[in-house]
Amino acid sequence: MAIVISVFIIAASGSALVTRYFEVFSSIINIIIASAIIVLFIINLLIVKRLDDSFNQLGKAISMTRKQTAPPQRPSMPPPIAPPPRQYPPPLPPQQAPRPYAPPLPPQQAPPPPPPPQQQQPQDEYPEESSQDEDQ
Repeated sequence: MAIVISVFIIAASGSALVTRYFEVFSSIINIIIASAIIVLFIINLLIVKRLDDSFNQLGKAISMTRKQTAPPQRPSMPPPIAPPPRQYPPPLPPQQAPRPYAPPLPPQQAPPPPPPPQQQQPQDEYPEESSQDEDQ
């Protein structure tokens, strides 16, 4: 860590040799990081492949176990008989007299039409000023 800090300090001083060393050092670090990412990606692919194979084997084992322990198939039963018809209560006895209704309302008369509106005389937009306004 101290070496890296000293390289930064010397690079800041402007020495051409140190600046070149710093560029090479940065390139090497970038290459190491890129290769680490590639290695991790390959490891990830291998792990996913092994997991996929494991789950496939597990699925096959489960299906084989089900086939071996499945109960023997019974002959299919005929469809159930239709349920008996629904029993409804007996109808109500007819009423003796029809229910009385209120008498119809008398027709309402329309109110008398309103008187025609009176036309107003048009007014000037600017009424003439009164003589009192002129005095002031």
